[in-house]
Amino acid sequence: MNTENTGMRNGILIITGVAILLTLMRSSSEIIVPFLFSMFIAIIAATPLNWLKKRGLSTLVSVIIVVTILVIVLALLALLLGNTAAQFNQAMPTYQLRLDELTSALAVSLEAKGIKISEAGILKALDPGAVMGFANSMITGKKKRLRQCSE
Repeated sequence: MNTENTGMRNGILIITGVAILLTLMRSSSEIIVPFLFSMFIAIIAATPLNWLKKRGLSTLVSVIIVVTILVIVLALLALLLGNTAAQFNQAMPTYQLRLDELTSALAVSLEAKGIKISEAGILKALDPGAVMGFANSMITGKKKRLRQCSE
């Protein structure tokens, strides 16, 4: 075998291996994501835990303090995200009106340049429902298929 064929074969094997690895990670994401998240929290919590232990507190008391602080921080973060989502939902009609105005302006601008396209076609391409469904699936962690534009 010459070195050119070996290099090409090795490149194909590496690309195939990476593709298989990514596929396996994607299919096992329900296990990997919580595991990585817990590892992240454990690494973050290790520093204050060790600091408290160096100050003379017992391991149990240090763990209780750090876990309590983590729960409070995560609860505040969840509350903040919930309030932000609620505010976004309240402002959604305003955003929809603005999107309609921009769509009309785009359709007029394109028509002035000789490109004929309907506002319905533009709105279908910029479907806010698909964007909201995607955002919801990102927040809830549920996998949903995005609707095709050809529907």
